[in-house]
Amino acid sequence: MGTAFSSGNNVAVWCEKPDYYSGEVVQGHVLLNVCQAFVATSVMVEVKGYEKTSWEEITVHEQYVHGPPHSCHHKHHHLNGHKNDHCHDQGKGNRNDQGHWCKTERRQLCFSRNDFFKVAVPLHHFNANLPVQPGQYQFPFRVALPATLPGTFRYDCDSSQQGVNRLHRHVVGKIHYKVKASVLKSTRVLGLVDVATNLAGRQEIVVRQRMIRPPSELTAERVTNVRMCCLWGQGMVIIRVRAVKDAFVAGETVLMLLEIENHTNLAFNDVSVSVERIVNLMASGSQHTVTDRITKQKFPGLPKSTTYVSENARRMALQLPISLVPTTSGGLIKCSYQACLELSAGLLTNNARLVVPLTIYAAPPPHEAYSMAPPAFWHPQMVAPAVEVAVGVPVVTMQSPIPSAPPEPGPAKGMPNPTYAGAI
Repeated sequence: MGTAFSSGNNVAVWCEKPDYYSGEVVQGHVLLNVCQAFVATSVMVEVKGYEKTSWEEITVHEQYVHGPPHSCHHKHHHLNGHKNDHCHDQGKGNRNDQGHWCKTERRQLCFSRNDFFKVAVPLHHFNANLPVQPGQYQFPFRVALPATLPGTFRYDCDSSQQGVNRLHRHVVGKIHYKVKASVLKSTRVLGLVDVATNLAGRQEIVVRQRMIRPPSELTAERVTNVRMCCLWGQGMVIIRVRAVKDAFVAGETVLMLLEIENHTNLAFNDVSVSVERIVNLMASGSQHTVTDRITKQKFPGLPKSTTYVSENARRMALQLPISLVPTTSGGLIKCSYQACLELSAGLLTNNARLVVPLTIYAAPPPHEAYSMAPPAFWHPQMVAPAVEVAVGVPVVTMQSPIPSAPPEPGPAKGMPNPTYAGAI
């Protein structure tokens, strides 16, 4: 908000802070600046949460066609006006065979959106027979977010191979929240037709998923029968892992205790622990899945017939990046994490592997003063009573929309967290 906002008829949203936890109350104001009188019906506020996915899918088809390349009449499939055909000579070993390989690229734009949370209510009704006079108007509101909302999420990937013949480019997956304010009004054109000329303003907010349950102790065990060349048994390896908790915050250090019993005659020279992220997106019936290694730590090798248990157990510490996106389970976007402990004795034997799930939450916002106060020029002549956005809350109606001295703010009221249809 600035000169443009104060020099014309405009509406804006001001929230007390930019970050909220699911289940918390979003408190803010709709600011209406009127420089020229106009007729309006109501002031609305809407809080919306949605998830959106998109990417370009390129599928390559290769087919052997008889005849020289210039005689190829193969029908090339394409969507959205994109196609790319490649033909080249390559006989099947028979000199008399004049066939060639024809490669076709099929491009498709995949896009999906899911509005999983939306609540909209009028904050104020104007008298349709009286114009709203010049001045500054302020309409407070309070919205209780459901405790089950997923956190704000953003995933980007330039290019990812999905199988042998399929490539995804410009992959985007996000969960987004915003507060939108609008003043419903209309303007008569040529004295005949009323055309909607609503005023609108919006403010983005960040929602952080609250821990559904306290972290619990993590324990897991895996017994692997090691074979050479998939045939000859070499004995077994037992892997155990313990941790104080199974849920972590981005930027935290994952501390685990690793026990290994090597009941084989093989030496495992490669022992590693890593944290992996699995992102699964859905769009237009297509699926995008990527597994990324977030961090990895290697340990000294394990000699044959050796055990690391009790006081000899290995302690490991993995530092999580503070920029990690949180664990998410939405309709279109799913993101999960796992810790992988792997022992390798060489190319001719199968690896011993233990996988344990982890839950990652977004890092808390920095503890600093928020600078989201209304602009210095904002001195409202009318401050309406606060409206708590919940089912069954009555709407305040102002019969005489003439600016007056703002009332003294009342004491803050507690409000239980409601649940909303469609929330995940």
